[in-house]
Amino acid sequence: LKGESFTSTAEVMNIDGLKKNSNHESDREMVNMMEALIKEVTEDIEQFRLHEGAQRLYQFTWHEFADKYIEDVKGRLDESAYQTLQSSFVLLLTLLHPFMPFITEEIYQKLSVTGKKESMMIASWPILVNDPEVTPHK
Repeated sequence: LKGESFTSTAEVMNIDGLKKNSNHESDREMVNMMEALIKEVTEDIEQFRLHEGAQRLYQFTWHEFADKYIEDVKGRLDESAYQTLQSSFVLLLTLLHPFMPFITEEIYQKLSVTGKKESMMIASWPILVNDPEVTPHK
């Protein structure tokens, strides 16, 4: 798995593809939580509740992604975990970008996600297909 990277930002941000390729329960759970987070943060920004969106991102990034998911995959870094980990990280950078643009841009440029140096400012915002099974993350 070392040296592998996604060929495009769109591939990284494809939640449906991640759902299909998630072989482990914790990977599927992370993808579902990311999907709910995208929906909630997008709604927070659209409703000008920036403080709620920022707080939601902080809580999720620190407690769900770092404390739980990264610790879980340390011992089983297979292809499913690698794809979920990398995609979740890029999605979190994208969601964090409106709140902290300079640091997220710098981190994004250091990653070999796209193979080219496009700015996060022109990258697509994650869009979800209407899915009644998406439950908000609390």
